[in-house]
Amino acid sequence: MRYLQYIIFTITLLFTSCSKNVAGTSNVFSNPLDPVTADELGFITPAIVFFPSEVAVNAVYDVVTLDVHAMQVPNLGGAHIQVSYNKQKLALQNLSLGSFFESTEGLIYHEDNTDFGLIDIYMGYLGTDSTEVTGTGQLAILQFQAIAGGASTVAFTDYSEFVDHEDNDIAILGKGTCVVTVGN
Repeated sequence: MRYLQYIIFTITLLFTSCSKNVAGTSNVFSNPLDPVTADELGFITPAIVFFPSEVAVNAVYDVVTLDVHAMQVPNLGGAHIQVSYNKQKLALQNLSLGSFFESTEGLIYHEDNTDFGLIDIYMGYLGTDSTEVTGTGQLAILQFQAIAGGASTVAFTDYSEFVDHEDNDIAILGKGTCVVTVGN
């Protein structure tokens, strides 16, 4: 009898652990960088997304870190990424190059227009070698300081663009957003 209970328990555990609908796991399987999840949500690539896509911090003056990722981009040689943010609630503290361009002498430059809440990020390669990367990877790391409570959206504008090493446009077909919620 004990052997039969063990088998039933094992089978039950096996079948319930393989389901996406296990109680208490809503939104656990919603990684925006996962190509399967992107397909299920109808998100078209090549794309540019924030990770995480939602962030909550407890108090004003806490720091929020957002990664900017390219998703399934072919032959990426450079990028201009324009990010809009709520200047009443967030202030850019730091911006650095992500790992996607880093291994090949990547270059990053940014301008933060605090009057309009816009960040222009330019990235690519240094040197005469024409280098490209393909796939999904981290382009940049942004750190914002919360300066007011409430929810705000960080988004990519239509002025964002990807190019190959010959400066040919690569269409960005999907753009993610991030909601930052700050407690009081």
